[in-house]
Amino acid sequence: MRCTVIGCWGGSCRKDGACSGYLLQHGDAALLLDCGSGVASAVQNVIPLTQLHHVVVSHYHFDHCSDAGALDYGRLIDTQRGVTSTPLTFWAPDDAAELARPLIDIPIAQIDRPMMEQAVQTGSRIGLLATLATTVPSSERLLD
Repeated sequence: MRCTVIGCWGGSCRKDGACSGYLLQHGDAALLLDCGSGVASAVQNVIPLTQLHHVVVSHYHFDHCSDAGALDYGRLIDTQRGVTSTPLTFWAPDDAAELARPLIDIPIAQIDRPMMEQAVQTGSRIGLLATLATTVPSSERLLD
């Protein structure tokens, strides 16, 4: 597996730099972890956007997610032009996945859901550890 730092600026991007974006590649698979300002442009210095398969958004600060729309729209155009037929799947925390799914025509998955389903299947007692306090309520709702 190879990890390429596409951008690491926080808050806002700098000249010739992008906010948070990390490209993970293994074989033909390519996953972008976060897509902050400038990432949609900068990642094309490493791979064509048509070779990107998944985008994982860690949280909803703009320096981690603001280029999601550009990536989605770029894939829509490439699909309509016949350049690619591979969907670009977005993975997102909290309730955003549930809210966005009926509004846009791309695959969206909720990060917490697969982990919660596995936790429920493997044990009767579940601990919840969160990096941000805002992730706790949506995770608790998944357990109900």
